[in-house]
Amino acid sequence: MSADLMPENTLTTTTPSAGQTISGTISPVDVSGLTGANKGLIIIPTYEASVPAAAQTAFNNLIQLYENTFSNPITINLNVRFGNTGLGSSSTNIVSVPYSVWVDHLKANATANPQNTFEKEALSNLPVSDPLGNGEVILTTANARAIGISQADVVAGNLAPQFDSTITFSTHADVTFEYNQVTTSGHFDFMDVAAHELNEALGIGSALTNLPNNGAVPVGDFEAEDYFRYQTGSTARDITLNPNANVSFSYDGGETDVAQFNQNNDFGDRNDWIYGNGNSPPSNPFVQDAVAFPGQVAPILISSAGQTPESTVLSVLGYDEMPCYYEGSLIRAPHGEIPVEALCDGDYVLTADGHPAAVTWIGRRRVSALFADPLRAYPIRIKANALAENVPSRDLLLSPDHAILVDNILIQAGALVNGFSILRESGVPQVFTYYHIELNDHSLILAENTPAETFIDNIDRAAFENSGDHEALYPGGKSLIEMPYPRAKSHRQVPRRIRLRLLERGIALFGKVAENVA
Repeated sequence: MSADLMPENTLTTTTPSAGQTISGTISPVDVSGLTGANKGLIIIPTYEASVPAAAQTAFNNLIQLYENTFSNPITINLNVRFGNTGLGSSSTNIVSVPYSVWVDHLKANATANPQNTFEKEALSNLPVSDPLGNGEVILTTANARAIGISQADVVAGNLAPQFDSTITFSTHADVTFEYNQVTTSGHFDFMDVAAHELNEALGIGSALTNLPNNGAVPVGDFEAEDYFRYQTGSTARDITLNPNANVSFSYDGGETDVAQFNQNNDFGDRNDWIYGNGNSPPSNPFVQDAVAFPGQVAPILISSAGQTPESTVLSVLGYDEMPCYYEGSLIRAPHGEIPVEALCDGDYVLTADGHPAAVTWIGRRRVSALFADPLRAYPIRIKANALAENVPSRDLLLSPDHAILVDNILIQAGALVNGFSILRESGVPQVFTYYHIELNDHSLILAENTPAETFIDNIDRAAFENSGDHEALYPGGKSLIEMPYPRAKSHRQVPRRIRLRLLERGIALFGKVAENVA
């Protein structure tokens, strides 16, 4: 097939999509102050003259959020403009690769990033042979590079175009944007629209978008997200253009319906979500909804309820996050406890089973509270004694994705939040630092007397500001084998018995009024 640009994906509004096209000179934004210490995901926008300053500031803030969340070591180039479109639209470059190559790269990415349990689960539901198309998969250029695909793997398309995507926002007279994610009557939330289109540049999309209702199902190749379309409430894949069909995204073979796809071409893209009949505002809007309404703000990447559907999709497609210790956490060593920031390469720590082990590398990652999403980036506080007597021995602060061992399950800290004994931290400095410790194998060490995992990665390492130190020490890389424990990434993956036990313990220890954890 010929791979070039996706058909334009458009976010529908409740106002007519008309207006004038704005043209002007193009100037790239200086993002040196935005990326900071992050050496992982980098997004570089080039703003046309049509983009107002408020929109540039908001889009830069959105970029910082994504860079602080995802660690894949790639650079994504975007052209951003205002013009004649619906509320927002994106035209994204694509490539096609053999199905087997796509699956192999997903497997390699999942192995290197064991914290990405959604990707791992999704892989277990992908058969050896292409279940949908002719043996090739359509990927956005950003997504292909994110999972390590090279130009040599590509059947059609250029993996490194000037721009991975062009994102356009409406100039229609009836569209007024609010740029600070504040619910404002009559205003559309710009950050939500921008996240919607950015997600499509990253990889969210469907070969069914823009095809007529009740038309013939395509017989060619499909996009990556299409492989996770299932009949709602069923374990059967469902590729259909029936506007009345109930089809949902599922990473686990139809067992979990993450969100329901829009099936009606009249409402918008078939890779978007739909709730109700699309004519009235949903009670809980999502960024990727097919129809946006004024006066509503949707959570970006994560909400007070946990992972958003969009974040789950991006995880399945191979975008990875980083687990870390918060500065000040005490790590058990042979001669006492040492603050994590005081450890150096070559120092010895004690593993959870009491054996001394040499530190081979310590990753450092700074986070700017100004640009970070509190629900995604701020630490999780596990109060002293929350897990058991003297576990932790003091309050332990971890990044939301850092896993600790509970009942022989590696559970990420963010999945344990209960509002009593395990909380989302709010009072953080303007800039704070996370640390992660690597040993010669993937192990458990004691942080505040709590068994917590050590670093295992080959890709996420690039997001740490001192990743070059490791490259100098190990020019050929360093292969580690993941510990054989099951892993729970989200609240719903934590066994109910564990949730109830920790909740009851938290109420008994810390009172009957839950703290605000949002």
